[in-house]
Amino acid sequence: CANCTKGAEVFLGAFLQLHILFTEIDLPMCYNKAASKCWKYPDGSASGKRGDILNLLFFLTPKATCTYLYDDYTLRQALERMENSGYTALPILSRCGTYCGTLTEGDLLWAVKNLCCMDLRDTENHNIMEIGHRKDNLPVSVSTDMQSLLLKATDQNFVPVVDDKGDFIGIVTRRAIMRR
Repeated sequence: CANCTKGAEVFLGAFLQLHILFTEIDLPMCYNKAASKCWKYPDGSASGKRGDILNLLFFLTPKATCTYLYDDYTLRQALERMENSGYTALPILSRCGTYCGTLTEGDLLWAVKNLCCMDLRDTENHNIMEIGHRKDNLPVSVSTDMQSLLLKATDQNFVPVVDDKGDFIGIVTRRAIMRR
């Protein structure tokens, strides 16, 4: 429909503006010993609390403030958690903190249909890891550069971020990138 097409054009235009902002025009490159190339902050200065490298931590929503599911949750627990949060996709973590994948509303819908869970009590008998996940958001390392992050954010609502040990530390949302 016309509204969907217009929304896609607006998003694409905003993404292209961000891409230009972070790659060519307003973000001059600087050189230092810690990194062969790094970006300065959007205002052009090299000042910042953590140094002069603009990285994904600037956009990170920490794990403590994220809504997520554990891999041992049942379908019912996932349905209730997703309903209460209002999000259409949530990251799945193991109890030890590693990122396991993404669960979407569509995954839940197809699971209920395929498992014939016409009674909500039947959803308590199935684990969320038993069902198929249409698309898992691929995580990035905390040391990922901004260009790679922007490319991932075009295909995913959120980008999961893991530390050097592979533990989940938070997410970067498209909204957070576009607001900066």
